[in-house]
Amino acid sequence: MTCCLSSCAAACSAALEPLLRQHPGYSNLFTVDIRGDLVCSAVPAPTPVNVADRDYFQAVLRTRALAVGTPTVAWDLSAALHGAARAS
Repeated sequence: MTCCLSSCAAACSAALEPLLRQHPGYSNLFTVDIRGDLVCSAVPAPTPVNVADRDYFQAVLRTRALAVGTPTVAWDLSAALHGAARAS
């Protein structure tokens, strides 16, 4: 399947939305690229988001294993969260 970046991101976000509804303990589900830039998100981001400085992202780059970060504040400042990531 080929798609342009914007249509793939829209499809990804649409796929994440129902998953987030099924797991109310999570505040968001999202994917980022290798640079840490937000690609898609179940909850739309009001501004561009980059997680390259987050500990869980750095750990995944180093180990390529599942990583859970230390508590931090969501980009919209609405909630505290734990970031988690894995390489694909």
